[in-house]
Amino acid sequence: MRTLTFPVISLGSELPKFPKADALADWVKSRYGKESDIISWAVEETVKEQKEFVAFPSAAGEFYRKRIEDALSDDFSFDMKAVSDDVETVRRYFKDCRWSLPSPLSFTNSKKDDDADDVINAFSKFFREMRDDGISGHILLSDNPEDIELEEFSSRKFLWVTPSSKIEMILERSRDIIIDSKDIGLLEDLFDSYNIRYVYVKDADSASLMKTLEMFDADYVCVCGTAPCDDVADYWKKLSEVSVEMGL
Repeated sequence: MRTLTFPVISLGSELPKFPKADALADWVKSRYGKESDIISWAVEETVKEQKEFVAFPSAAGEFYRKRIEDALSDDFSFDMKAVSDDVETVRRYFKDCRWSLPSPLSFTNSKKDDDADDVINAFSKFFREMRDDGISGHILLSDNPEDIELEEFSSRKFLWVTPSSKIEMILERSRDIIIDSKDIGLLEDLFDSYNIRYVYVKDADSASLMKTLEMFDADYVCVCGTAPCDDVADYWKKLSEVSVEMGL
């Protein structure tokens, strides 16, 4: 028998529990001259705990929505100052790191095509500027992605996190998918219908990985997850220890 382990992919984190006031005050003092609000604190917290256990880290998460809303102006341009400060902080921990955030069209309630185009164009520039600052790619979070944003942001620089019911929309444009371990039974039909490259099993356990390995080579299987608001190090540690026993 041989034991297989799998690289851990971070999909981002929930907003961490707030620290005690004195700890937060010390942190603010350490960031003289930089944006120092609760979001910048959370960004740093979300990456620190990934250092030991995560092969492919990602900063931020759904909580980064407020930073983007503050940075996005009415004329669909971005003030990058606070975002660039956040990136600089993350790059002290990782030189190769993705960024997790809500998908572009979740930032508009408008159904007008012109508004959607403006948002897509604004985020195209935003993502390029983040990559210029040193971010390697983006994890895009959406319960209900739109065709226009999937079409625009479908290169290998982007990885979409959606409900399993939306996976076929992703596979129309990408060969890499994220699937929840509880939905692994859907893989067989997807395997027969699409040319899938990488499978990222969210919150994987041994059983879901064994099922995945019936269809995919281990080199194309990873485990992934979104860190909870507390016990973060323990979450990543347990995910990194998930393994399967295979015959020789």
